Amino acid sequence: MQNSLAMTPLSLDQVKQNAPQAFATAPKPGVSSKYSFLPTSRIIEDMDRLGWKVNQAKSNRSRSSAAAEFGNHVVKFYHPEVFMKDQDGNIEAYVNIVVMNNHMGTGSFKFEMGIFRLVCENGLIIKDKDFGGFNMRHSGYSFDQLQETLNQAMTQLPEVVGKINTYNQIIMSKEAQKAFAQQAFQLRSYQDRQLTETELEEFLAPRRKQDEGDSLWVVLNRIQESVLKGGYSITNVKNKLRRAKSIKNIQQDIKLNQQVWELAETFA
Repeated sequence: MQNSLAMTPLSLDQVKQNAPQAFATAPKPGVSSKYSFLPTSRIIEDMDRLGWKVNQAKSNRSRSSAAAEFGNHVVKFYHPEVFMKDQDGNIEAYVNIVVMNNHMGTGSFKFEMGIFRLVCENGLIIKDKDFGGFNMRHSGYSFDQLQETLNQAMTQLPEVVGKINTYNQIIMSKEAQKAFAQQAFQLRSYQDRQLTETELEEFLAPRRKQDEGDSLWVVLNRIQESVLKGGYSITNVKNKLRRAKSIKNIQQDIKLNQQVWELAETFA
């Protein structure tokens, strides 16, 4: 049976619209002369040569003109031949390579690995001893270095696929699901705030048929979506009901994503 869903790469114009900083032609004025400028657009070109296509691009909103031109941005890549199938043999998810960068003169390229589920278009970023992130310095960068680093990262992919298969086999009790949800909810800086039973039910509710069930894998994906996209009801400190908002900041999005993955491991 053919998968009815498909991954569609972004055009360069779409990437520019979502993350214009990726196409900066020079670093922020005033950075140290020791700073080695390497535009994200170069990474996009080299990744394309290796078969990796852009499927998402994003930058932080900022009132600062410097940040708007040179600030933090994220570009996510997928490879049409690097995917995972579900139990019916359909493509369920693609491996994501998430590139974070800025042209403000601070830090190196940061790469994170993730899983992009087609059914919900969520990018679950992995924080795992077997399959994690890596950095590459601007100075001394080369296409061969990028290729070698990606090849090394991909050797760890079977470990992650095996872990996800295990998560699919672990059936969580309702109490375990609630405990997972409460702890994940508190990652959003709610500290000791506890969801009520009614709020928990909405927080854990599947948003689509493919997320129904009690396996750790589908529960993880439901919780990740609630943490990052919000949309569930919650009472605030003034005891007024409101809808939780989605996470907009790209650094916070990635951090929470990784924390939810790490939290899931404690329930395996």
